[in-house]
Amino acid sequence: MLLNLQVAASALSLSLLNGLAIAATPYYTLPDCTKEPLSKNGICDTSLSPSQRAAALVAALTPQEKVGNLVCNATGAPRIGLPRYNWWNEALHGVAGSPGAHFDSNTPPYDSATSFPIPLLLAAAFDDDLIHHVGNIVGTEARAFTNSGMRGVDFWTPNVNPFKDPRWGRGSETPGEDALHVSRYARNIVRGLEGDKEQRRIVATCKHYAGNDFEDWGGFTRHDFDAKITPQDLAEYYVRPF
Repeated sequence: MLLNLQVAASALSLSLLNGLAIAATPYYTLPDCTKEPLSKNGICDTSLSPSQRAAALVAALTPQEKVGNLVCNATGAPRIGLPRYNWWNEALHGVAGSPGAHFDSNTPPYDSATSFPIPLLLAAAFDDDLIHHVGNIVGTEARAFTNSGMRGVDFWTPNVNPFKDPRWGRGSETPGEDALHVSRYARNIVRGLEGDKEQRRIVATCKHYAGNDFEDWGGFTRHDFDAKITPQDLAEYYVRPF
């Protein structure tokens, strides 16, 4: 059953990438270097290095525009042809709904995406090739949604915080407790998601910050609790998956 789902998802994703089913109304647009005024900015000059291109774009922004692009829901800069963008896209075990993502319920196949087992269960297979293959399918579908304007190009996945405390409610998002096992999972899923070519199909983002395995308890949240971790534990356990 899993193999059949993978094959079907691969075929669907490839058809989307090939433009055979692009019919949805874009949720938002990506920067277009073929049109002015953005085309005149150094960000569109492929002969420059990535850092030079980024510097050219930043130099063109006003202070107000810079502030507006420091947050998750970036405002863009319509004045220079930079569209708005939401960095929050999720794909822990398949492309998911999130603030930066959009499903079009009226236009199949953009009304859903393939959903695989949660990371804790997928990692229990202890199969590096399978994990890479699942990542490849999710990444291909993610790029198809991106090309259609239904998603961004970056995804906040995988969650590689080791799951050492069963009281942590988000532990199922992770590959498990063992730091080495989590590291292997992270390597294979990220390579699958981004693809093996120099130009990545999407950007995978390992989350969250090191030492995060607490959500909301006793008046504290993961944003304001004090994690007291020894340097040895930090180096050998918490940081290793990253």
